[in-house]
Amino acid sequence: MKGTYAIILYIQDLNFIKISKKEFQIKKGVYIYVGSALGSGGISKRIERYFQIFNGIKRKRHWHIDYLIPKAKRIIAVYAETNEKYECKLFQALKEMKINNLEIIKGFGNTDCKSKCNSHLLYLGDIEIENVIEKVIETFKKIGLKPSVIK
Repeated sequence: MKGTYAIILYIQDLNFIKISKKEFQIKKGVYIYVGSALGSGGISKRIERYFQIFNGIKRKRHWHIDYLIPKAKRIIAVYAETNEKYECKLFQALKEMKINNLEIIKGFGNTDCKSKCNSHLLYLGDIEIENVIEKVIETFKKIGLKPSVIK
């Protein structure tokens, strides 16, 4: 099963994350990271991997998000099965959500992006995470995907 996903994270404290030569300031609040899993492992393996990192089972870091997940106090995955790469389309649609403090974390998670996105990570401020989950589900539907949720 291949697909596209949005990982919603709640970060409780200010953090600094260094990945290669880049350093990112991670503030308290809710983040959404967008990705796709179109390879042989598929979406279920990718999401399982993220939850293993969150739970401290897996320690190896590969993608940018792997460095952010251990800082989270909560993780939710919203995903949809698809053989097409919807990651950039989903990110663009999520950027249009009506959330006052929405910020793009430039240079995070978009190193292989062919659509020239500035990022694949959004910061939404210190807001109610349940409302974010609903908005993400709505956004998946808006671009024609059928979302499922893992909490």
